[in-house]
Amino acid sequence: MTMIEIATKAKETADGLIKRSAGSAWTRFLAFACLISLAPAVYFTYASYLQEVVVEQGKREVRELEISTDVHLLEGAIADLQLCVDSRKTDSPLAGWYCEQAIASYERRSEHWPATRREAVLDRKAIEAMLIDSKYYLMLQSANLADASKEKSKEKLILDIMLTKAAIYALLVLMFAVGLYVYYRFHMHERAFSAPESPRPSGGEEECSVAPSREAGARSQP
Repeated sequence: MTMIEIATKAKETADGLIKRSAGSAWTRFLAFACLISLAPAVYFTYASYLQEVVVEQGKREVRELEISTDVHLLEGAIADLQLCVDSRKTDSPLAGWYCEQAIASYERRSEHWPATRREAVLDRKAIEAMLIDSKYYLMLQSANLADASKEKSKEKLILDIMLTKAAIYALLVLMFAVGLYVYYRFHMHERAFSAPESPRPSGGEEECSVAPSREAGARSQP
């Protein structure tokens, strides 16, 4: 349904309400108040809905930030574990220190992972297993981040526009215009019913007017 169709339907509904409520001053007042309050009611109801959506979006943004931080920390842990593996292969004098840092990084990142697997890996200081686990959870968190980073809806932008001074002034102008239209329709409806009807000649008057004309015609004949 286009905006023109919506406006036409709204006009027809308003005209019907005005005609049905034009009988007394009380019903006219109720109709006037109803039509005037319709625009702000719709406006603030929609704004309240947008506010709820924006709050939910804020929660998702916080969750997205948490996942993004976790992804970066996992990437750092993987880098430490890979450095440990590489330094062992090259018999680096710092291999022991690198591996200690890598194990500590893995231990911090894996606090909420399955306990049995985690404890077994840490007890054996299985660097390669730590690296595999870290890459697996990095893959999972990257997928979660991709879902959380999907295109945001435009509700926040719409809400910001609706709360501007220009939007509030436009609402007031709309209410004033609706009020003028309702007053005009009531005025036209009252004039239509209060206009005097043109008098119509009765049957007796018609017979009286016809009788003299016949008499005049009879006299004129020789």
